[in-house]
Amino acid sequence: MSLVTSKQLMCAVFQSEDGADEALEDVQASIEDDDRLIDALSLLCMDEDEVISITESQGEDAYWCGVLAAVVGLLAGPIGAMEDSGEGLLAWLELETGLSHESLEEIVASLESGGSVMLGIMDAEIGELVEEALEEASEDVIWYDLAGVLDETD
Repeated sequence: MSLVTSKQLMCAVFQSEDGADEALEDVQASIEDDDRLIDALSLLCMDEDEVISITESQGEDAYWCGVLAAVVGLLAGPIGAMEDSGEGLLAWLELETGLSHESLEEIVASLESGGSVMLGIMDAEIGELVEEALEEASEDVIWYDLAGVLDETD
């Protein structure tokens, strides 16, 4: 019998392109001796020319974290204007993960030129530990409840 826990998406915002990458080591060190694991992490950065790159996607839910990172990257770029109707990609993503259009817009707005974002999918119970690890490095840590395929148990 598996224990059902709710999944959350963490969005940690950094002022530098390397901020999320540098904070990754702190997060990994903070949970090293803990049996509760982060399901997935993705790092996004936007350089001064506003070129967006995903530098890391890892973990059990790396697919979904990568999809969320890619959508944030697309919406932060020229694709954002195409989704105004609420149809298509954003509607599908909300149906699959429970992450609303408004939440995605908030994440997109947090990715600024010369900055970076760390997205993480994890059980709600480990959130406080991760937030403490990011306290010094990140400008802000925002949490979103997830549902759908991410809350299915084996």
